[in-house]
Amino acid sequence: HNSFVENDSNNPKAWKDLCYLWSSDFRTHITEKRWNDYSKRLDSSLAKSDSTKKGIKNKPTHKIEFTDIKNQIIIENKNYKVVLNKNKGLTIQKLIIKKFGKESLLGTLEHGYFDDISLGADYYSGHAVIERPGEHKVTDLGKVNPKIVESGNGKNIKANQKWCDYTFSQIINLKNDQITFEKQIKSNAIEKVVIRPFSFTFYPETWDQKSLCIKTHNGGSTFEKFYLKGQNISHGDIYSSLISARHGFGNTEGVFVVGDKDKSIVFECDMTKSALIPSIIYKEMSDTYFFRLQFSAREMDETFKEGDSEVIESHLTISF
Repeated sequence: HNSFVENDSNNPKAWKDLCYLWSSDFRTHITEKRWNDYSKRLDSSLAKSDSTKKGIKNKPTHKIEFTDIKNQIIIENKNYKVVLNKNKGLTIQKLIIKKFGKESLLGTLEHGYFDDISLGADYYSGHAVIERPGEHKVTDLGKVNPKIVESGNGKNIKANQKWCDYTFSQIINLKNDQITFEKQIKSNAIEKVVIRPFSFTFYPETWDQKSLCIKTHNGGSTFEKFYLKGQNISHGDIYSSLISARHGFGNTEGVFVVGDKDKSIVFECDMTKSALIPSIIYKEMSDTYFFRLQFSAREMDETFKEGDSEVIESHLTISF
């Protein structure tokens, strides 16, 4: 599909074949013979597609400066400055978008930032959380020794870590005006768990609360906008012991925008890797508010089935 769109394909046979390959019968009424035939036809169609749009070249990369100190990696170019915490799995401590000012827009809020006792914790950005019923959470907040390597049109930071039965591999790709997080989560078994590969915490003092809003697609061709002031939103609450969540945004185009009257940040999910579902937590207090965005790769309900090992790939790009 992406290849057809990028190359302006007007071949009706190719589009018809794509619709056939998307048929729901291949998910709900399948036999081994039909599956094998389907796989061959899918491979044939993929071989014919060209995912590179002709005549488009990568933008030249601006100079990116890296400062690797004791517990941090500081990355800066003419568009942004980002501080990563090596002691907490390369989570974002600060993200400064220079055209929007000198203050960080999202990052880490440490314990004690809020007077509200219900928010008495450290809140990070860019990390994964795996919630297991009746057991401790698993996160990728361990100490890492990352590697900085050159890529085709930017630079990459790579890190790996293992906690319990889960292995986390992360690549952070840095380009002129965007940062892409590529995260792979491997597990030894498919368990009844909630998997959220990414969470982001926003600094309340750098956003205009009156105009603070989010935008996304919920099945339509245009953005739907929702203002947050005056709301009390907690999509992350567990619904019951059998069902982990009942709220979230459709995110049908894979694009989620956080903004106010002066600025915005775009979170774009590669839906061909994992169709992540965004949800938010927003809580107002007397003189401030708590605002967090999280992306889910798995929730759970009574139909969930356990199984063998698996790999979850998810790519998320922050642009501005």
